[in-house]
Amino acid sequence: MAALAQELLGMTQAKTELPGRVRKLESGELGRVVLLKNNDPVAVILTTGEYERLMRLEVDREFIEDALAILERSASDTGARISLDDLKAKYRTG
Repeated sequence: MAALAQELLGMTQAKTELPGRVRKLESGELGRVVLLKNNDPVAVILTTGEYERLMRLEVDREFIEDALAILERSASDTGARISLDDLKAKYRTG
């Protein structure tokens, strides 16, 4: 994750600086705030609008994956079918 230095916020700093960073998020001055613990990113704070946009993208991605799977199956479908009765007869034991 390539975060700008102004987006990084240590846990100790967060106690005093978080309200100001949230104001910068709301104004659009910052795109996100990356919380650090021991200099490692542990959480990201986004505006609700950005979070909702990401959730919509996730739904769209899942839809596209489903559509691609359907297209792939359609492309490889030979049209051959077997009836349930034939299937039962094929695997009937006894």
